[in-house]
Amino acid sequence: INAEYMGKQKMEGKGECDAVLIGLESAGKTLLVRRLKDLKSPIEPVTTPTNGIEVDSFPYEGLIFEVREAGASMIPSWEQLLGNSSLIIFVVDAEDSSKFADALLELRALLYSKDNPLLLIFNKCDSPLAEPITSLTAFFGLKKLAFRFREFEWRFVSALTGMNCLSVAKWIAIKTKSIDSGKKKRKTVPCC
Repeated sequence: INAEYMGKQKMEGKGECDAVLIGLESAGKTLLVRRLKDLKSPIEPVTTPTNGIEVDSFPYEGLIFEVREAGASMIPSWEQLLGNSSLIIFVVDAEDSSKFADALLELRALLYSKDNPLLLIFNKCDSPLAEPITSLTAFFGLKKLAFRFREFEWRFVSALTGMNCLSVAKWIAIKTKSIDSGKKKRKTVPCC
């Protein structure tokens, strides 16, 4: 992994956001990044698998957020990549029930090994082939996970149509502002 992508990247004039976007193969990570860059316009649905890490940015609420998308081939390196990230976004393909068990294992590993705010995204929820929301909620044990992990949330979205993608951008903004204000508070606390 290229070290420049591993550390936090602070760019002049940009809000500090070091979110990493991960998920199993064909979950729709690249399309989600495209959608976050443009929440309103139609987007090209054809993508190619991401090899390695792609860094992209998008504006929202007067800030520019940088997101590192890790291709599914990077699963063995996720631990390293996540070590320097403040926010984790984990994408699951709601159409592909054959990958749910693996996705759940990866999700639990993330939750138990990291304290970072984590957003679970069920993508392609508008598809007639998608599992019903009630089934996804039950299979992934979302209510139990939310009770156990304070910084865990989930969204049901469609990166293709933009359904609920605004809520993803809002989550990134809220969590980034919360982290930034926590850093400022820690800096001003007198010692001794």
